[in-house]
Amino acid sequence: MFPDLPELRYLTVCLGCALDENAQTYRYSKINVINFSLEKITHPPAIPIFMYSDNTITMLCETSGAEIYYRTGSSGPFI
Repeated sequence: MFPDLPELRYLTVCLGCALDENAQTYRYSKINVINFSLEKITHPPAIPIFMYSDNTITMLCETSGAEIYYRTGSSGPFI
């Protein structure tokens, strides 16, 4: 979901491809889209809170149903 921000008003969504620096599509993955929806949310989600204590990182978000994805370092899959 995307918040209703002016910079996202004319958002372009690409499925199964990516955009290069010239906004041209190129094949990024091989997928079959079975179902897809895009929904504009009325209120932007809360900013996640990150806390660190005793070698433990805690991530919280007050937005109901929010999912937080993270990764260690600057590459690799998001968890």
